[in-house]
Amino acid sequence: MSLPRDLTGQLLLVGGYAIAHGGNSDIWKGEWKNQGNSPFQVVKFLHTSWSVAVKVIKSHLLPDKAAEANYKLQREARVWAALSNPNVVPLLGMAFDLSKYGGPSLVSPWYPNGNLKRYILRHHSHLSFRQRLEMLYQLANGLQYLHTSDVVHGDLKPARDSGEVVITDFGLSRILEVAGFTTNNVHGTVRYFAPELCIINSDRPPRKTKEADVWALAVTATEMFSLKAPYEGATDAAVVLYVSRNNGHLKREHYNEITDDDLWSLLERCWRYEPQRRPPIDGITEFLRIKRGAYDAKRRRQAGHGVLL
Repeated sequence: MSLPRDLTGQLLLVGGYAIAHGGNSDIWKGEWKNQGNSPFQVVKFLHTSWSVAVKVIKSHLLPDKAAEANYKLQREARVWAALSNPNVVPLLGMAFDLSKYGGPSLVSPWYPNGNLKRYILRHHSHLSFRQRLEMLYQLANGLQYLHTSDVVHGDLKPARDSGEVVITDFGLSRILEVAGFTTNNVHGTVRYFAPELCIINSDRPPRKTKEADVWALAVTATEMFSLKAPYEGATDAAVVLYVSRNNGHLKREHYNEITDDDLWSLLERCWRYEPQRRPPIDGITEFLRIKRGAYDAKRRRQAGHGVLL
């Protein structure tokens, strides 16, 4: 397994400022400026644009720890770079000349449609149940690929490309934790956390698992179909306390926009308190595939009778 492509000296940060800030990285829009190394020769499904997303990692480590952390980071980045799936964002390479902290930067495609939540909010009036079901299927398909590759996501952040939903930042989450760049016990958005991740006053961060990914996928699905934030109106602290209790998951009476009984039943199975009782991702993907096919068959039958859904 080879190292990710070294893009040092080939990137230009644009706009004069980062477009987003996190505890462990700043995200910039960038341009890959070396035409001899076109990203479109490497990844066939990118836009016909030179834009890339550059995550400049902040390192707060002492010098004697930084070298070891950088070594671990590059080792984990190899795993990300080796993955290939239309619903998983690729790692195009790394650069070592952009961070004032002395750490590396991770380079991935730029998705102009932004994250999936913003895309749905922007276009919700034109998005049918079938289209949202397709997006959820693509998201589950990407997660299934990661789990089959023995990669746990830990912080689902899907983006919307022109044709596909892609999972982003799974590599960043894993890389930073293994390399030791993270500084907090809990990372990510607590509203998507399974009960086992809602550990308070722990000396060790909770271990992210495939079962916790399944919980987060179901929370994401409620946003996609209802346009409501999870646990709307509650503080993060209140959410942690609520979710950590048995049966502390989203309730259907607060999401009556989701009228499909089969879909809601699936979500509730994904929110079972005991991780081992949640369905595996391959079962979820198969359910969504069958659901999609049944919906299409119903539309064809009703169209034949002059009725459209």
